[in-house]
Amino acid sequence: MSSKNGIYSEEFKWKVVQQVLSGTLTKEEARRVYSIKGNCNILYWMRSFSGVTDYRSGGEVSENSVQMAKTNNQRKAEKEIARLKQELKAERMRADLW
Repeated sequence: MSSKNGIYSEEFKWKVVQQVLSGTLTKEEARRVYSIKGNCNILYWMRSFSGVTDYRSGGEVSENSVQMAKTNNQRKAEKEIARLKQELKAERMRADLW
């Protein structure tokens, strides 16, 4: 599940963050279970998915900023859907010509 070279996929990071936020695991438990190197990695991941950039100002994480943190898979799926819609439109136009 974890990476030997310390580079983790976005999907893996999202999975770990979700488990910590849901209370399934604490940050320390997740670090041990998944052999995550570095004591602060999970905290950094949580911050990056929250959408807050300035933590020293005491800003709160809004629901909108959390929703904006989409995983790479979701972005890829949306791009693929848009491409397929374009393809379908072109094929329908071609079929209308026949």
